[in-house]
Amino acid sequence: MSSECGSSEIMQNIKECMYGELCYRRNAQHFQEYRHSHLEDLLAQQRGDEITLPRGFSSTMESHVLIEQLRVLSSIKRSTERSHVKQPGNNSGNSKEHVANIVKKPLKQVVSEIECNAGTSTEKRKMDPDTVVWEKMKKKCNGPGEEESVSKHELPLKTLEKCRASKSSIDAEGGTSGVKTYTNSKGNFIEKWECSQPYNLFLTAVTDSPRTQAEGLSVKFKDLIDPSMGAIESSMQINFMVELEWLLNYYERAGIRKQPLLILYGVEDSALKDKRILGENIKAFHVKPSHPFGHHHTKMSIFKYTDGSVRVIVSTANLIESDWENRTQGVWISPRCMPLPVGANTSDGESPTNFRADLVRYLSYYKLSAVREWVVLLQKIDFSPVRVCLVASVPGSHQGPDFRHWGHLKARHLLHRHCSRACRNEGGGGDPWPLVIQCSSIGSLGPSPSAWLCGEFRSSLSETIASSVGTMPNLKQPTVKVVYPSLKNVSQSYDGLLGGACLPYSIKTHVKQQWLSDYLHD
Repeated sequence: MSSECGSSEIMQNIKECMYGELCYRRNAQHFQEYRHSHLEDLLAQQRGDEITLPRGFSSTMESHVLIEQLRVLSSIKRSTERSHVKQPGNNSGNSKEHVANIVKKPLKQVVSEIECNAGTSTEKRKMDPDTVVWEKMKKKCNGPGEEESVSKHELPLKTLEKCRASKSSIDAEGGTSGVKTYTNSKGNFIEKWECSQPYNLFLTAVTDSPRTQAEGLSVKFKDLIDPSMGAIESSMQINFMVELEWLLNYYERAGIRKQPLLILYGVEDSALKDKRILGENIKAFHVKPSHPFGHHHTKMSIFKYTDGSVRVIVSTANLIESDWENRTQGVWISPRCMPLPVGANTSDGESPTNFRADLVRYLSYYKLSAVREWVVLLQKIDFSPVRVCLVASVPGSHQGPDFRHWGHLKARHLLHRHCSRACRNEGGGGDPWPLVIQCSSIGSLGPSPSAWLCGEFRSSLSETIASSVGTMPNLKQPTVKVVYPSLKNVSQSYDGLLGGACLPYSIKTHVKQQWLSDYLHD
């Protein structure tokens, strides 16, 4: 590699972080994937080994956060510079060492180095989808004759200032097939939510897909804490994976960084135990299921507003940047549920679907005093506007009344009460509709289809009113189709093969259940 393609040029090829000076992140992976020009400027002013801030320097970001960010960036730059001291040759003697060095590098850095060696200039390179989005935003925000010298990391704030002045509107331009598209600015997501009734079900907008940004039923994480949804007094985040710095970035921008926040998480993360980051207002608890095969996989948010009302959000997304930025996730957003009058009966305010009882039952399983405070609050909330059923799952062996409260057996109970035979397409005497199952991870399903997938699981999810397979032996079972991403799907995704990291299914497990291949569909 030539000296012209050193660490500075690699940094130039990395995309600028969209949060700019508001970025709160401190993990190395983020700094390897995104550039932070303001930190590079500060790092260039450093003298000696100790990282310090210039005298008289002021910033909206806390000093200790900036210093930690500079230390991470400095470490990355030193590592990159060392990798360029020794230039790998073409002889076989050092080829293995060269390959080993490449494997250790971030994928985006390797791509940049390959392009650099090939003599591909940034100007000739085709703009990535994200850059296209930024360019469109810049043209839309700048008025006639206005200079476009604004840097990319300043653009989100400039966009926000421009858009705040104009009320969000339902934009017919660019819509296809009668689908409503939206220009969504801070302070008006409630309008979009109201148009989603009665289902209130959204899909996440994908950063690299501009079309999804304008979809009438697309949502971003920032929308969940949009001021139009209510003034947040406190919140509880329950999830499997949590990137605390990413989450706090959004809380900071929404002006709720200092509000009480309770986090229940499944995957260990040192940041969630760092008292300097948590501060006085954040409590975080690592949930360890007692059952050996249990995982804390819930993805739920509960917000309490200053008027005492509550909103519940259930999604399929972890609280991590990649899940919310470049993957399609499902998000259900409840109505804003008001507090019951003082002196109301405990039975008042229940949803027609018993949503409140199911939610309280689930939260009570945590056996945490911090969660108990939320349980007491929720019992005094009017959930009557909620029209969906909550199906929760907790690890363990359940017997007696608990038997039908959890997992697929809860789903079976609900289908038995509410689903008619017509839902299975049984009226005409033909085959019932297939049972389509979508998943992003696969575990042990047994030595044969009937062991679980086409046994109790299919039986539960094909239940109907007074027509269970157990009471009607001649009832046809639906075929089962499992939708799981193929190698082609992953390689053609926005994240490429790197995106396959979120699809755990080991070859060790698959060799024990090769029958599953007959049920897989991409």
